[in-house]
Amino acid sequence: MNISNRTIVALMGAVAVSALAACSPGSNTKHSQTPQNTQEIFSDRTAGLTTELIMVQLDLPPLLETSGSAEELQAVLHEQEQFEQKLFQISSEIRVVYRYKYTLNGFALATPAHLIPEILQAVNGKTVERAHNFDRPKSEGTTRSTVTLKGDAVTSVTYMGANYFHEKGLRGQGLSVGVIDTGVDYTHAMLGGSGRPEDYKTIDPNKATPLFPNEKVVGGIDLVGTRFGGSQGFYDQVVPAPDSNPIDEAGHGTHVAGTIAGNGDGVHTYDGVAPDAKVYAIKVFGNNGGTLDAVVIAGFEYAMDPNGDMNTNDRLDVINMSLGGGFGIRKILYSRAIKNLVKSGMVVVASAGNSGDLAGVVGAPSTSDQAISVAASVDGRSLNWQFPTVRFEAQGMEDVVTDFKEASFSKPLKEVDGFTGKLVDIGMGDQALSDEIKAKLKGNVALIQRGKISFTDKFKRALEGGAVGVVVYNNVAGETIPMGQGPNDTFKAEIPGVMISKAVGDALVQTLKNGKDVVVDMKNSDVIQKPELVDTITDFSSRGPRSDDYGFKPEVAAPGLRILSAGMGTGVEGILENGTSMAAPHVAGAALLIKQLHPEFSAKDVRDLLTSTAYKLKDASGNAYKFTTQGTGRVDMEKILKAEFVTNGSISMGLIEVPQTQTVKKSFSVKNLSNHILVLQTSFTGEEMSVEMPATITLQPKEERQVEFSLHVEVGSVQKFPRRSELDGIIQIRSEKEVQEVSIMAFRMPRSELRVTKTSSETREIPQKEGDTGPKVTQERVSMTVSNVSPVTGGGFLFNLIGEDEKKVVPQGEEWKANDCDLKSVGYRWILKPIAISQRPYLQFAFQLHENRSQLIRCELSVLVDGDKDGKIDQEIIGLGFLNDAGGKGEHAFIAGILDYQKAQRARLAYEVELLQGNKDAQYRVLEAGVAQGSIRFASESGMVIVEIPVDPLKVSADGSFNAKIASLNSLGESVEADDYLGSDETQWRTLQTDPMKMAYWGMSDASIAGGTSMTLTSMKNSNENPLVMYSPSNSKSVEMTIIQP
Repeated sequence: MNISNRTIVALMGAVAVSALAACSPGSNTKHSQTPQNTQEIFSDRTAGLTTELIMVQLDLPPLLETSGSAEELQAVLHEQEQFEQKLFQISSEIRVVYRYKYTLNGFALATPAHLIPEILQAVNGKTVERAHNFDRPKSEGTTRSTVTLKGDAVTSVTYMGANYFHEKGLRGQGLSVGVIDTGVDYTHAMLGGSGRPEDYKTIDPNKATPLFPNEKVVGGIDLVGTRFGGSQGFYDQVVPAPDSNPIDEAGHGTHVAGTIAGNGDGVHTYDGVAPDAKVYAIKVFGNNGGTLDAVVIAGFEYAMDPNGDMNTNDRLDVINMSLGGGFGIRKILYSRAIKNLVKSGMVVVASAGNSGDLAGVVGAPSTSDQAISVAASVDGRSLNWQFPTVRFEAQGMEDVVTDFKEASFSKPLKEVDGFTGKLVDIGMGDQALSDEIKAKLKGNVALIQRGKISFTDKFKRALEGGAVGVVVYNNVAGETIPMGQGPNDTFKAEIPGVMISKAVGDALVQTLKNGKDVVVDMKNSDVIQKPELVDTITDFSSRGPRSDDYGFKPEVAAPGLRILSAGMGTGVEGILENGTSMAAPHVAGAALLIKQLHPEFSAKDVRDLLTSTAYKLKDASGNAYKFTTQGTGRVDMEKILKAEFVTNGSISMGLIEVPQTQTVKKSFSVKNLSNHILVLQTSFTGEEMSVEMPATITLQPKEERQVEFSLHVEVGSVQKFPRRSELDGIIQIRSEKEVQEVSIMAFRMPRSELRVTKTSSETREIPQKEGDTGPKVTQERVSMTVSNVSPVTGGGFLFNLIGEDEKKVVPQGEEWKANDCDLKSVGYRWILKPIAISQRPYLQFAFQLHENRSQLIRCELSVLVDGDKDGKIDQEIIGLGFLNDAGGKGEHAFIAGILDYQKAQRARLAYEVELLQGNKDAQYRVLEAGVAQGSIRFASESGMVIVEIPVDPLKVSADGSFNAKIASLNSLGESVEADDYLGSDETQWRTLQTDPMKMAYWGMSDASIAGGTSMTLTSMKNSNENPLVMYSPSNSKSVEMTIIQP
């Protein structure tokens, strides 16, 4: 049995257990920012009063893992019926929300949390997993269209070459796409609707309407209902209320659907990539909040059998998921579901995420093996590289002409005939305006700095003073951002407003301070051209690789900046949106056209053709992007149309440790699409890599072959751990007519090789004080010589070994189960740290995992403390990582410290009582449980984490000892063992010390040892109670821990 039934809880204010972080020996520690959420440590677990959505998998395999025969279908239905009867015997409060039979075999259940133990008993070894959250999809800025299509022959669709398909009559006819999103506005003209905004306004989202389905949006379902918000704990937000009306209440899904298959009018909008394909609106979000993976999997089930007749001949051809979250992983339940969808021939496309240039932040579900993960690029429409300008004039100052971004909620400049005005500086607009400032501002333009309050509040402040326009300047260097508003903010300003850069804004403020008037002309006719921006990757696009195994993600890029598509509720209008959410539907549409061109293609063939023909991108300075940023490049539909063979477009060689391992073998496939023999030539170019492979490949008509190759990685210059470097290379495969590419990424990791080559010990007499006649006291000192036989500098850390734990084996056939947080060993030690003019004692716990980690997210480390040894938990020492995306850009941050366990549990109980009473503003007051702040030292690309906490706040017995249970916890997805206790700690307490003189070893020295050198490490020894261990996170995994026998 396995259940991940923990709760994510919003924190308010500063966190009492904020973190320190360090990546490697010798690196500096730093305080993290306050996170938005704590994680699922023991103190935070439900009191059992809330309603939870859980998923149960039964014994028989799902139908997509079998032949899907009528007999197998009946067997699955019979097993499900028997299990339902067991549920009803437990409680009538358990509700079956969804049934899965194609991608999974099981249920999604809504249940009071206190019944989960009984459900676990009833499943008798089956898998039970708590549903996990997906954030609400959002773009990186939304504006009404300020462009006319007549002046620009290029669209985002034609830029990637879809028009070449259209010219041959390939427009997606007879194919279908499922948009798993916020729903679709089927009243919009682009999506088969009347084009009358009043029709949208008449729709009740909870009731059927004669407006749906239509000729374009031919089917769909609302899997959740309007009130659903994806929040575990709130009954009406966690328990879906499906209905037949998938009308969009957010706008996101409508925009996505228009890009895939919409029919543009040539004035407000342009055609989607596959404009004759049919759309199915699969609504998985309510009118607010996020959704759950259990809901998305129900969407997969619908996509397999839209009419629900248990015949999958009507399954959809492609599904698009412009949704997800950061640091996605491969081993999670919906990855199994996606794998099964792809088996059926369905292509699954997903957005990579908008967390920016942070290694490994690329998001799920795009990180599933079979999903196509899409990054966002900049296309060649004029609005992406030719920018309108505003002009600032002042006496004695040269005119300043600069580009800008309009606010999404202000009066569009295209509706303004002419506009000039005098600037009045009102700071950030967060303070009430004085009468003097109001008098100056009336009839003029407010100059406001970004920050502190929302953009809409800044405009409201300007309007209070009688301003006729607003100029906001950025508070950080670099590009400006679109000025948007919150999802529930309906404010509209009837004055124009623009944002300019910090540099220009600072100069204007200084000019005003010098007593000079500055006049702005918002309708300046000058245009700034930046052609170097075309075919670059947007700054918000999430970077790979996949965080748990260095998988090749994202895989391909497509236009995702200022994409024009259908605007929900507008009838005919288009809106401009940014995001990988806008890039993914371009690829979904391309997949439809490829399937139309090659009906025999598998989903893998579609992905291979997209990636092997992609156009490689460079940044604005002309430097090639890493594959972790651009994938294999931008989709090139013209090249796809002409392809006469197809090969794997993307291969990750994973982590390659040097100098220990330098050569890795893999293979790629090549398929001849033509009716004639192909003789293909191969070549390789790459960074500090070389490849051995056949120089020529001969393929008979329609033949497919696997080609093996060996990749050799150069050791490179000696580096200090953990300086991982991404190395990219390209295998080019040439026929007489075309060139395709296999993009290869490898991650070179320099490893030290620290070995204990000699140990010795000596006993010395501790000098007695004058007049002391007591027995002589001796102290044993242990010395060891540590040699580094690698050229790479590495670190060694000495600890008392608390215990070891066996490696958990992933059962055959259950590869979706994770073992990333599998605990290998734990050590601890006592240290003194200087504080002001004194010193403070600390305990450090070294957690060693079996698997290397590039980041700590999803693994939570816990030491349960029973200070008075009465068998009850008093405190919990915690250490965990999380994705801090405050400000829109991802950052790997940490939490560590001590919690009062009983206070945390009482706070949890009070929170759940408030939820039951219907208080949606209920707060989990975990701050009240904070006892002390700790810190974390995390050695990236290793399995080692050091959690450090002060000794004095720990609750201990009179002799300074305490009982403990130690565990590593997997907080997301299904794992082999969600709570991995050290040894027998789940059932037995072990005793630890806070007095160094009662520990086996103390006074340990650490070392950073240069390559090819040796160093002596020492420790004082009191007893043989615990072995002495040296952790070397810079070593390869096999020699990361050395037990020392003095």
